[in-house]
Amino acid sequence: MLQLEKEGRIYIESKIPQLKRYKDEIEERGGSAVHEIWDDIPPINPMAKERMRFQTQKPVQLLERILKASSNEGDIILDPFCGCGTSIIAAEKLHRYWIGIDITRFRINL
Repeated sequence: MLQLEKEGRIYIESKIPQLKRYKDEIEERGGSAVHEIWDDIPPINPMAKERMRFQTQKPVQLLERILKASSNEGDIILDPFCGCGTSIIAAEKLHRYWIGIDITRFRINL
């Protein structure tokens, strides 16, 4: 940390110090910068098979990306408001254990 600070690689404008990373360094290691806006996953088509008529339903592809970035195979995923079960479907596909909670017993049919 002290060496990075001497090199000016520590960003201290917020409460939590952060490491400055440069695009060419990331690309040298075969990576790419992660964008803050994920516009490559389209919303669910009104006629799509996965549509369950929930206003807040997210595409399975989006939930898969989130789970891949934040968990590993064998981890437990909790969705306390699972609604149509999109996160549960994604967790199952990615070999995660899961717990889904909803307020109504009718959602079990989904």
